[in-house]
Amino acid sequence: MEKLVLDNVYFDYGTGSVLTGLDLTIGTGEFVAILGASGSGKSTLLRLLAGLAQPQRGRVLLDGKPIVGPGLDRGVVFQDYSLFPWLTTEQNITLALGQVLGQSKDINEVRSIAREYLDLVGLGGTYKKYPGELSGGMRQRAAIARVFAVGSPVLLLDEPFGALDPITRARLQDLLLHLWTEAEQRRTVVFVTHDVEEAILMADRVVLLGASSGRVKEQISVLLPRPRSRESLYRDERFHNLRNYLIDLLNEDIIASLGEGTWIMQPAEGI
Repeated sequence: MEKLVLDNVYFDYGTGSVLTGLDLTIGTGEFVAILGASGSGKSTLLRLLAGLAQPQRGRVLLDGKPIVGPGLDRGVVFQDYSLFPWLTTEQNITLALGQVLGQSKDINEVRSIAREYLDLVGLGGTYKKYPGELSGGMRQRAAIARVFAVGSPVLLLDEPFGALDPITRARLQDLLLHLWTEAEQRRTVVFVTHDVEEAILMADRVVLLGASSGRVKEQISVLLPRPRSRESLYRDERFHNLRNYLIDLLNEDIIASLGEGTWIMQPAEGI
């Protein structure tokens, strides 16, 4: 079923509250983008879903069962690629597959699966290359290949394209959407981003976290039809209206966080 639920979740770092009574449900096969200003708890929410952290209060559930730690039912892709630098791209994937399929599985079959997914993301010539020999975009493609090869029904992505140049970022957005859309059964995806346009392009629903409340500020269904292309989106008035609305909501939080007494610095006299 793979439905995710955060029920009245509280999470603190030291004396600072990050999440305060957060409620959120993510349906099976849904692609949800998590937006919010820095410090709003986006990455914390993802870490709770990944089982890398536990709430002080409340429940985090997958298919009705508490998430108490990491599991193969949830694949995670971070911004920093998370590949083992001493393993080749093929070995990074076969290692992960070994945890799913078991060490008794025929190694040639496991390698074949790894190469199939590397081919799928356009890395057919990199089987024996190490992460340090690849560009940032290629390393991230390898990370995406690994998480899809493992077959986890839930995918958790924490700003996976944030460090990439605009063209590489656009290509990987398209790649991820293609893999998600064309799968026999769509994975449940939670995608953390700072980018409003990326959220609208990718998601079925955008969830905006409030910077000061530690809760969901607003949830908006993206009703634009799939498949989505940038060219068609940029010509669609609904896209522009939704983008402007989300930017206004984010700006409200930024202004509130800065405080009414904050002023843009003026240059000193004579400079």
